[in-house]
Formats: sequence, structure tokens, C-alpha cells
Amino acid sequence: CSLTCFKKHKEIPCLKPEPVDESEVLKQNQLLSIGKYVSKNVYPVLFFVVKRICLIDSVAASSEEIRDAVKNEKLQTLICSIDSSADPETELERAMEGDESFRLFTQKVICL
Repeated sequence: CSLTCFKKHKEIPCLKPEPVDESEVLKQNQLLSIGKYVSKNVYPVLFFVVKRICLIDSVAASSEEIRDAVKNEKLQTLICSIDSSADPETELERAMEGDESFRLFTQKVICL
């Protein structure tokens, strides 16, 4: 390391990356194949939904309904527009008031 690099490592030590659970990655990849690649940084709401679906596989009926809903391109577009909005809270409120299918979808996700 250079002196600058050494000082940086001294302040913030390097950490070994956590091991990746391959079964979790496979589940997420299967869910992500329903639409575009979902990045935690780009689409946090959709990432949350996909992650939530991964965690609720034991609730078969509800998760099937949610999986089917997430396949809907209109819903994907709406979620992406909320995520990319300068004011996502306002966009979310508009979507909840103006789109019955989105409101029902969010209620299903929240209830799980």
C-alpha cells in the first residue's frame, strides 16, 4: 500500500466480504427474470418487493398473487416511476389514490 492507502486502511480496516447464499441468489434471479434486472440502488421499492417475496415463500397463496401481480408491466412501470421520481412520497400517494390495482398490491405485500 502507498502511504495514503495505508492511512485509509488504518482508519477503516478492510473487511472480508460476507459469503453469498447460493440458494438465495437463485431465488432472486428467478424472481428477477419476471422483468428487468432490479437493482437495490436504482429501484429500491421494487427490490424490497422482490426481497419480500423471497422471504415469504411459505405463504404460497399470497406470494403467488404477488408474483403474478409483479409480472404486470403496468405495475412494474408504476413502481419504477415512483422509484425514479424526485418526490417518491407524493408519487406513491398518487398511485395509492389513483390506481386500485396498485393499492391492492401494496396491501397484499404489507399484510405478509
